[in-house]
Amino acid sequence: MTLMDEARITLTTISVVFIVLKVSAVVSWSWWWVLAPVWMPFVLIISGMVLFAIGLMIRNWARRGWSE
Repeated sequence: MTLMDEARITLTTISVVFIVLKVSAVVSWSWWWVLAPVWMPFVLIISGMVLFAIGLMIRNWARRGWSE
């Protein structure tokens, strides 16, 4: 089993546990937080890609000079 498979299984298990807790009224969290294990990895990946792109742009501007 690869690391990606283990991560997927872990996130799925956490998601199911959170949904069961919310539906059974054990927790009063917002649905945004209950479903966070589903959407949070995508947000983190996209944020990382945006920060990487900004870093590349800053590096290129620094090499060429800021006035160009």
